Amino acid sequence: MCEKRKFFWRGIAIAVMIGAVVFSVQLPGKVSYGDRIFQSLGLPAWSQGMDGWHYSVLAGIGIAFGAMVLYAMTTKDRLKTFRRFMEGTLFLLLLLWLLDWFRMVAAV
Repeated sequence: MCEKRKFFWRGIAIAVMIGAVVFSVQLPGKVSYGDRIFQSLGLPAWSQGMDGWHYSVLAGIGIAFGAMVLYAMTTKDRLKTFRRFMEGTLFLLLLLWLLDWFRMVAAV
């Protein structure tokens, strides 16, 4: 794959990853863009009213996973790159979970 194509596909992968985050993240007191899109299509954003599976987050995770695969496919060592993405994602999820846990403990 030529260098220009690599950078093009990497740019697309990064843009898709940013789009996945914007699609699934909910700011305090606001509805996520994914929820708005699901509602505009006449689909529920949650499996049981405001409880259960959050479909827009699941879709965002799937889109982000696809972006990671697309980016990894443009590197020489695809599996190593993908593994690093997954390790970083798990680290960020753990960090966010700990921050949320500390916030809940401090509120009590």
